[in-house]
Amino acid sequence: MSERDWLRDFGTSVDIILISALVGWTLNIFPPPYPPLEVPMIAVILFFLPRLEPYMVLARRIRRWRTRLAFANPRIAILSGYVRSETNETRCQPGFTNFTPEDWRDNFQRRSDSNRTYTVELIPADKISRRYAVIVNPFGELYPEADLIELTTFRSIKDYLRAGGIFVHAGGVPFYYSWDARSGRPRPTSRDLQFSSFTAAQPGQPTLISPAFAHGPVPSLVETLARDHFRLRTTAYDNANLVLGYQTDAERMFVGDIEGAGGTAKVEEFRAAVDESPQFIPFLRCKTPSPDPSHPLVEVYPLGAIPCGEGFLVLAGMNFLTTATDGDVRVAEAQLEKVCLALANITQRMYNRQWPT
Repeated sequence: MSERDWLRDFGTSVDIILISALVGWTLNIFPPPYPPLEVPMIAVILFFLPRLEPYMVLARRIRRWRTRLAFANPRIAILSGYVRSETNETRCQPGFTNFTPEDWRDNFQRRSDSNRTYTVELIPADKISRRYAVIVNPFGELYPEADLIELTTFRSIKDYLRAGGIFVHAGGVPFYYSWDARSGRPRPTSRDLQFSSFTAAQPGQPTLISPAFAHGPVPSLVETLARDHFRLRTTAYDNANLVLGYQTDAERMFVGDIEGAGGTAKVEEFRAAVDESPQFIPFLRCKTPSPDPSHPLVEVYPLGAIPCGEGFLVLAGMNFLTTATDGDVRVAEAQLEKVCLALANITQRMYNRQWPT
């Protein structure tokens, strides 16, 4: 539910209570016939009360108080890969990750924070709601979608974010493929790239341009749901890059020291956010090779968040399929720990009012 819808429902409830009290008071105090001003007074209250600034401020404070309480002992949901249930559905397949929903659940259940507890559930996509402080999509570039045309699951994710939730995407470009649980196939959500072939012209004749059908349909890395709805821009190299991650002091203050979480500072950057993404909040940085010879290395953000309403879309632009190691440490497992530790620290700071909500 969006903030506007919540405020409207809240205002309607308060209106009904106040109007009922006013009518009851009038009926008890004044005998029939009733004052002719009663109906206009009720109409004025009904129309103007939700629009009064003090009322809106109070409603927002109540909303933020409820949001803060949700992070005290957070309920964390992991998308199970189904839209409604396991019956007659094929589970969503992962993209650029080897970690299952159960792996994410086990990581949070193993956490031993002395002053708080985590309640972790696997949920189908139609259970996305603000009863959960954090929802994780563990399937990389794929997500289970109830309606491939109207994108109702995607819209419910946006409503969840606007209402103050934290939605986590791990691996590749967010929402790049929607998963059709009925047919068991991924569907690109971006537009197809148009390739063209060029036939050399004879002297004095125009060059012939025709569609390059041999390429087939190729989903665009530019016109994506993440770009259209969140203005996210990412790296677009064909290969992942194993690099060292690092943080600034401000980033450590907000999400804790996650640089060496999992036993290594190495990450395999893949589709990390770039500096042109407006409002992006970095949690972790790295320098990755650039195709521009004048700038051989460019700083990108393999972990961070984009504000959306009162919530945050957390993005992990890393390759969770990697088999790379740093000594005895598996880089993929260290990346998973970095994301989970960042989420644990963020929810704690949001409860303590140390995060920009």
